[in-house]
Amino acid sequence: RRLLRLPPAAATSIPNPSADAHTPHSAAPLPRRPYRPSRNMLIFFTTAAAVAGLAAYDKWQVSRIRQSIADRAAVLANQPMDPNDLPRKVTVFIEPTYWARYWFKEYVKPVFDAAALDYDLVEPKHTAMVRSSVRTIMWNAREMFVEDALKEQEKIAREARRRTWAGWFAGFFYLPSRDPNDYLPPGLRLPKYDPEMGVVAVGPLVWRHAMLGMVEGASTVPTQVTLPAPDEAPAADAAKKDKDAAAKPAETADALAADEAKAVPKTITKIVPSEVSPEYFLPNSIAFPALGYITGKNQSGWRAFPSRIYGWFNQRYDIELIGEEALRVAFDNKRPFVAGTDEMTGAEDLSPLSIVTSDDEEKKQRVPGDEPSLDDYTREAAGMQALGAPEITKRMRVYA
Repeated sequence: RRLLRLPPAAATSIPNPSADAHTPHSAAPLPRRPYRPSRNMLIFFTTAAAVAGLAAYDKWQVSRIRQSIADRAAVLANQPMDPNDLPRKVTVFIEPTYWARYWFKEYVKPVFDAAALDYDLVEPKHTAMVRSSVRTIMWNAREMFVEDALKEQEKIAREARRRTWAGWFAGFFYLPSRDPNDYLPPGLRLPKYDPEMGVVAVGPLVWRHAMLGMVEGASTVPTQVTLPAPDEAPAADAAKKDKDAAAKPAETADALAADEAKAVPKTITKIVPSEVSPEYFLPNSIAFPALGYITGKNQSGWRAFPSRIYGWFNQRYDIELIGEEALRVAFDNKRPFVAGTDEMTGAEDLSPLSIVTSDDEEKKQRVPGDEPSLDDYTREAAGMQALGAPEITKRMRVYA
């Protein structure tokens, strides 16, 4: 019997039904299913994109508004100025808080710099010191007016003396002393008081004190009073004296008591405003400096936390509002003071403060042992009375 031998290729080509039933074929790759993020991931990315989009849009709007305001203010900076003149200047008062410095640096200062407006920034230790500073400005106006009147009288008297033979002969050997500012051009002189140097208040509380200080200084005169000096450590000194008296003989204790009786009590001298009187009103020839109000919000504390979150996405509204107020100061736009309305400027940023407080309410609010000094009484009374004087308020001007 002969065996039939087939080639290897032919052998592999013979189908085997039984083998095909048990040998798996190589499966074709299935199409990959697209990735679908989870619900939490969709919420996270949607929220992050919305927050980033709002912040980016607000930042773009802020830069656009800032550039628009700077272009409008640059009109003043590009105006030619005489070499013998000084740029216009204002005095800016801010509250001693972080937010006041932040608002001035971010919103007010760029406008003043773009307009080439010079300014003196005053940040007192306490907001009530703004009232004293503005009052001093008005007192300087009165002092300069008196000095100018005396100089004019002296000039008239000197001219009268020169018309005599003795005065004409003495004129060759005597030259009157002159103020160093007289040798400067008129535009470069720094007077004691300049009505064109406005007063700008950043914030409603500063605005109130600046307004009261102006009307108070225009209706009072400085008065010097002597008050007893406060004891630095009275309790400690008394305990030390009792201990020394107990350790020493009776004669020494009597000598110490006699020395204390002879000792002169310590006193301090303070300058306080006098009582309001029509005879103290500034003459009509003296112009008042203009008052300017710029919005300033104190966003300290947890109560203002929602406002800070809202403001982080809406700075464009703040910069537009404050920019317009700063432009009014830069362009020197003024209007008369409106009594009854301008006093409450900025009330939306601060609860309205009662200007007149009854004696009963003062006694209820007063802390025992913390009695106000004569300066506090006089300043408060002067501010209340002068604020209601139409002779003063009708001469005031505000930037508008």
